[in-house]
Amino acid sequence: MKKEPKSSNKKIALLIMRIQPLHNGHTQLIYKALMENDKVIVILGSSQEKRTKRNPFSTPERMNMLKQVFGDSSKLKVMALRDIGATTKQCWVNYVFNEIKNQSLEQPTRYYAGDEDNAQWFDTNNPITNKKLDVLKYVCSLKELLRMA
Repeated sequence: MKKEPKSSNKKIALLIMRIQPLHNGHTQLIYKALMENDKVIVILGSSQEKRTKRNPFSTPERMNMLKQVFGDSSKLKVMALRDIGATTKQCWVNYVFNEIKNQSLEQPTRYYAGDEDNAQWFDTNNPITNKKLDVLKYVCSLKELLRMA
């Protein structure tokens, strides 16, 4: 009789942020994810951008910002991701999860979003595990606060 692989009940959080710069909304969301999960993956988006009006900080500078706040937490893994100009949700989701796999990281089971626009990108199945992610939405942007008013 062939044994089925044991299913992991680990909670692995995914957060995707530009962090230009790191602000209280980012840190609150990351702290929340660290408290509620076994592992947390923070992806720094737009890693190819620096010294522009929209992206003033380089990837190493943004990684250093995170390290200054969170130290060397064994629960936190930070990785950079280049923009690919994805025009569809599925293209972006496939790219993100394949890059996580290429880094030999455990696949996320939860996605933390700071606003509704961000959340909609990951309201889908993980293409690697074919399991639906829990999408947790937290208001941490001024845009969301104003929308709720």
